[in-house]
Amino acid sequence: MTDANKIDKVPSRSFELGDKMIEWKLLQEWQKDWFLPSEEAVTKRRVFLRRALSYEQSHFSRAVQTLRYGRVRLIEVYADVYTDQLEMDSSVARTTNLERFLELAVRPGANGLPDPQRWFEAVSRFDQAVSIAKIEMEDSNESLDRDMSDLIDFLSAELFVDGFEKIEIYCYHNPKNGYGVKAEDIGIGKTLSRPGFMQRKSDLTCRKTVHNELAYMRDRIKDPFAAWLKMQRQIHDPHKQDPFMVNDRCGLTFIVENMQELNNFAPQLVALLLEDGGREIESLDMNHHTQQSIDAKNSQSSSSYKAAKALIEWHGRVFEFQFLTLHDYFTIKRSLLDSNHDLYRLRQTLDHFLPLLWPKEIYDIDWVNPGVRHTLRTWKISQLGWRVNGEEL
Repeated sequence: MTDANKIDKVPSRSFELGDKMIEWKLLQEWQKDWFLPSEEAVTKRRVFLRRALSYEQSHFSRAVQTLRYGRVRLIEVYADVYTDQLEMDSSVARTTNLERFLELAVRPGANGLPDPQRWFEAVSRFDQAVSIAKIEMEDSNESLDRDMSDLIDFLSAELFVDGFEKIEIYCYHNPKNGYGVKAEDIGIGKTLSRPGFMQRKSDLTCRKTVHNELAYMRDRIKDPFAAWLKMQRQIHDPHKQDPFMVNDRCGLTFIVENMQELNNFAPQLVALLLEDGGREIESLDMNHHTQQSIDAKNSQSSSSYKAAKALIEWHGRVFEFQFLTLHDYFTIKRSLLDSNHDLYRLRQTLDHFLPLLWPKEIYDIDWVNPGVRHTLRTWKISQLGWRVNGEEL
């Protein structure tokens, strides 16, 4: 690699930027540079920076902060036991300036060449920050919050009555079935007799529908980092025509008492949105009576994750809706079965995100190694709080 002064020389035009941000396909192509220090890799990024508009530059700095938080959070939730080994170069970790990333990338190591770890960290973080800024500029968190608020206001006025009702849930988990929960193992406002089962109590603040049904509602918004991670997973999905399109940035999940109420409530909500100008992107579907995943195109989604789901465009925004019964919700949340959402996310993170952000070539952790995966699964299970005779399961 040539010296930094030569790298500073920028050709007149290496690609067209025009009046819009860099294209996703080009950003994906840039990922090939993450392991190969080269003059060309730095030069094309400097060309991009010098042509970026002032408002884009401000987005870049904020995107670095979003990226920093997202990466730290990913380790804390899914790989905390390897925190020390995944530490990055402090000079890279503390900067929010994209130009400085490039300066650090070419800084010579002891042998006079760029250090492989510092190069990877600086160049990959540069590209990730640009990606996050692009997502924010194209569909900001502010607009997501606004559209979600509009939807919640609409449902509050048309589907729910004013006020909330707090209910006590006594949930009985079966140790012989991975701590799963069946419909008869839920007590609302009362305890049940379930010898040998593990009792857990939860307090839910529910909304009441105009038809006197109770529903616990959870809202979800994918921030730009989470949206970028999903793009990286979709790139390897042969079913995705446009891997850079993320349809579920906004979502609502409703938990109702049982299947009868789910069968009443879910179609009612969908019909209400369609009557108000909504459009079905994916029609309401459920997998309670099949052995198929609710998301058949996602190979990591378990068929034991039982839910109803719909994707609806309403007032120009696509929303994902999921509907679960209480017993399926607590199975997904707390069991050790494949349907457990945290364990599903761990598998997804091990398969896609950890190898991308902390590759074996740099950090010497083989994320496909059965021992590594067992360690992280055991650690995650311990967080669910299941212990017998003081020992973690």
